Amino acid sequence: MSNHQKEEEARARLAAAGIDPAKWGDMGDMVARQPAFALRMAGNLKKLTALLDCVVVDKQAEVRVLEEKLLRLKFGGGS
Repeated sequence: MSNHQKEEEARARLAAAGIDPAKWGDMGDMVARQPAFALRMAGNLKKLTALLDCVVVDKQAEVRVLEEKLLRLKFGGGS
């Protein structure tokens, strides 16, 4: 489907919804912007991801130490 066909289909849908396609196109050449709250939320999620990654690494290290202690208790060995 070409761009021209898609544009005509969009105009037909606008007209079917009762929206004048001519006025719809004259809304101005505005640049789409993302809302500030969405950008803040994305930044907070990146910080949370980094924090959780650090916690996972710490807990994995703790598990390794505990497994080593368990093996020493089971089979004997140094402290």
